[in-house]
Amino acid sequence: MSLLLVFFLSLSGCLAVDNPIFYGGSMSFSIFHDDRDNTDKVHLKLLTGWKIGTGPCGRSCPRSRTRTSTIQSRKNMLDKKGDGYFGNWDMEVRKSSGNTYHQNLTTIVKTNLTEKVESVNPRLEWELDTAELFVPIPDQVQYVDIIFEGNSWLELTVNKLTKGPPWHLQVKVNPHERSDTLGPNRSPIVQMKPFFK
Repeated sequence: MSLLLVFFLSLSGCLAVDNPIFYGGSMSFSIFHDDRDNTDKVHLKLLTGWKIGTGPCGRSCPRSRTRTSTIQSRKNMLDKKGDGYFGNWDMEVRKSSGNTYHQNLTTIVKTNLTEKVESVNPRLEWELDTAELFVPIPDQVQYVDIIFEGNSWLELTVNKLTKGPPWHLQVKVNPHERSDTLGPNRSPIVQMKPFFK
């Protein structure tokens, strides 16, 4: 009986390590016109915090990884765990005609995201990553919402869930010129630690 209990405890410890643990983050954006393909694009900046060893930096994330790219370690984890391992991306598009539709962006993000480790704290067990992404916006839209969500939020409550409660980051992008500056819209830039212990 005790051998069976040890087996299940070991198994649950292994399963817990296989899930990313998201500590929080923020998104900001600016809009620009890309003359190369004559499209408007959103330049999205993302700041995310993860429990060390579960984020895009990979299983081993020493301080020496600060300011280095996560492209290879992220790719390795996505190849093993699936495209939505770190969360899923979606774009809600509201056309000028009033119609609304959704477009899955997870594949675009997988191939287009550039990310680096911003900071690592082994003692507090967190990594902080910054990322940039360029997303084309369809023509004739009122707005687009870019949504990043997943199910691996850090459990801060007594009630423990198997995968943790869901999390949701979202920006509303209005691609039209501002009436006060006649320039393109952009969000405020937020720089904060996504996790405090």
